[in-house]
Amino acid sequence: MELAVGQKILAWWTDGYWYEATVEAVTDDGVAIVYDDGTQSTVQLDWIVAEQEPTIETRLEVGARIEAMWTDLKWYAGELKAIRGRLFQVAWDDGTLRWVDEAYIRPEGGEPEEEEAPAPEPFVPPEAVPFEVEPAIVAQLERVWRWAHRHAEAAPELTPQGLELDRILAIEREVSFPYPNDLRTLLHFWPAGSSVAQYYFLSPERMVMEHGFFASEAETWAKEVPGDSEAMKVASHGWIPFANDFGSGRLALDLDPGPAGQVGQVVQVYPGDNRPMAASLEALLSEFADMVERGEIEDKDLQFPEEIYKVVAGGGIPEP
Repeated sequence: MELAVGQKILAWWTDGYWYEATVEAVTDDGVAIVYDDGTQSTVQLDWIVAEQEPTIETRLEVGARIEAMWTDLKWYAGELKAIRGRLFQVAWDDGTLRWVDEAYIRPEGGEPEEEEAPAPEPFVPPEAVPFEVEPAIVAQLERVWRWAHRHAEAAPELTPQGLELDRILAIEREVSFPYPNDLRTLLHFWPAGSSVAQYYFLSPERMVMEHGFFASEAETWAKEVPGDSEAMKVASHGWIPFANDFGSGRLALDLDPGPAGQVGQVVQVYPGDNRPMAASLEALLSEFADMVERGEIEDKDLQFPEEIYKVVAGGGIPEP
């Protein structure tokens, strides 16, 4: 994607929506932009949609009555105002205007009736277990942490940079779903809002929203989004989302796999391309660490929230 200074774009924000912005500079560290509300940021290309014309096939037309999901996980009626690239501009009936990706929009009244597909089998969440740090997860995170601080004289010890345990348990209560300890360890040690390669680790609020989306839309996904049914089901309430690709794709821990899959595998959930990504969360993080150590991920592809940069000793991580 080629960008020019002064070019108008749409840029992703951490609330899950996309906003009008202008390119200020293109550097090796990313794209410096200013949102129309004056907020300045440096983002990666994955956060940007530059096309002015639609690049996505859709049955929806500009001017159509639609429904779009809001942050409370409920669908509200509105009008489709425009399509740019793969994004849809929604004007809800209360006057709110946002750009959303295709996972959060549907025709008014829901999707048209199609041939019935079998509903996903009911999934019963596992019993909650006491929290214990999973050393294997911490070991993979430490590999990425050391690489991020490779310019420092000594990398600081990786201490918990993420959520306090009581916050993690609060999320579990909110979604009525106890998390396994490998995911708890990731959430406790690794900061929400950080990214590795093209994946962004979700905030607590976003995890709740995405989990609710999976639970409420499982039947729809079963009809529309084919998956590798041998390894993973076409849709399941047993998916726990923890990251996304700045668009419609999610990474989820799969506790309800297909007959050839395994409990705890990591799956990609993306319209038209559901597939297993790794045999476990440890395996996925190990793959990320391998990519980092092989030099396949650059400094600009590993981002931390601003508050993490401020407390890191030794200045090993480049400023955002």
